[in-house]
Amino acid sequence: MSTDPNLSNEAVKFYRDTFRLCPSFGRRKDIVSTVENVGLWKTVLTEWLEQKWNPLKINWMLSEYERREKSTQRPNAGNGQPCERSRDPKDSEVGLSERSNGRVRDVREGARVRLRTGSETLEEIVTQALRQNNRS
Repeated sequence: MSTDPNLSNEAVKFYRDTFRLCPSFGRRKDIVSTVENVGLWKTVLTEWLEQKWNPLKINWMLSEYERREKSTQRPNAGNGQPCERSRDPKDSEVGLSERSNGRVRDVREGARVRLRTGSETLEEIVTQALRQNNRS
């Protein structure tokens, strides 16, 4: 019988109960030193099990735990709102320049366009390709 006190740690116990595996001595130390919020750890492990991801990837589980723990420490995390970046609706709009007149759909599928490295912008490259397409 091992005398490792980390075996009785709640986070380690939950890992063992969830996956029916016993982590190595080093991984037990990693779990004990990293996991402070056992509820969050249980959430990560439960989702890991549901997704049927590799239960031996304890370092990945700990990384996911740390990522989520950091996201809950954001200033807006305590107000019940999800911790997501707010986006300006203007940033998600995609449009074509007025020069192209929205004629990108006129480019044949599989048409070759030669791109050169240089200081041309994407808009200039697309405009040139559209002009070449209209000539043929």
